[in-house]
Amino acid sequence: MLTEMNRALTRLKQNEGWKVERTDERRLQFLFGPVTFSHTLMIAPNHQRLYPLDRLMKWRKGSRYSPYVELKAAELAGRMPYRQVVETLETWTPIKMSHSTVMASVR
Repeated sequence: MLTEMNRALTRLKQNEGWKVERTDERRLQFLFGPVTFSHTLMIAPNHQRLYPLDRLMKWRKGSRYSPYVELKAAELAGRMPYRQVVETLETWTPIKMSHSTVMASVR
């Protein structure tokens, strides 16, 4: 579904005068597991480079986890130590996250 959304956004942006630079794959970890999809790097008429799908979904550059996973990790960190959050996530979900990533989610 995310790849299809990317295709639709790419066509829409091309109609607005944007140029396609390249299409890359991205993998995000959700609570239910990892999802791999394609997203297109585009150049706006003002020469700004961005991934329209990432902007629409409000994903941070370089993030490997969905915003919901980061939110839940931060919520757990409010109740237990970061290392225990990592243990809990690994026990109940397919998520593997370091304690420093939990700390970054809290910040």
